[in-house]
Amino acid sequence: MTGQELKNIRTATGLSQEDFGKRIGMSREMVNKMENGSKAITKGTEITILQIASISEHINKNGELNVNRNAIPFYDVEAIAGSQVAEADMMPITKPKTMIDVGDLLRDSECAIRIYGNSMTPNYPSGCVVGLRKVNDGIIEYGKVYVVETEDNRYLKRLFKTGDDETYELYSDNVMVYAEGPRKGKFYYEPFLIHKSAIRSIYRVTGVIKRNENSPIFGKN
Repeated sequence: MTGQELKNIRTATGLSQEDFGKRIGMSREMVNKMENGSKAITKGTEITILQIASISEHINKNGELNVNRNAIPFYDVEAIAGSQVAEADMMPITKPKTMIDVGDLLRDSECAIRIYGNSMTPNYPSGCVVGLRKVNDGIIEYGKVYVVETEDNRYLKRLFKTGDDETYELYSDNVMVYAEGPRKGKFYYEPFLIHKSAIRSIYRVTGVIKRNENSPIFGKN
């Protein structure tokens, strides 16, 4: 994060350097140094800043605390809903590109990423943005949609239980089948197994933002 990016975030929250510093546990002088570039912004400080920005707390004219939870980090990564994965950016979900306002329907989201591919249409069309919340307690609701991240790939799929405790079965929403050829009648996007040991992280999909002509459509998972 650059000093100018920090300044833009602080300005968006409506906080002074002194008040913003109190929120992140730093003095006004330190905030000023980070904004003018004379002090580097550490990764830990950046995460704290983004958490403050996503909450966007400020005091109104009556001295009451207002909380706007509509702004969440949008990460410059892709999740694949399809069979082609070569073009995906498989970096971990750690560096946000910007903050986006996702409205009340995605208020449970911690972050958002873009989806590419057709295996999850019509519910999650290519180019849509999904809200995510990381699964930290290990509880999976079978049949729900998740982003599953491994060392090499990142998948948007529905997770189902298998006959053992070592794997999940990943399903696509697109039920298109081959019309001819040796695979006639078989699913174009077949379900597949993934070993739990290969999973680096799992994110629950909390909602989706689609595009219908020029108007955003908000939906729930």
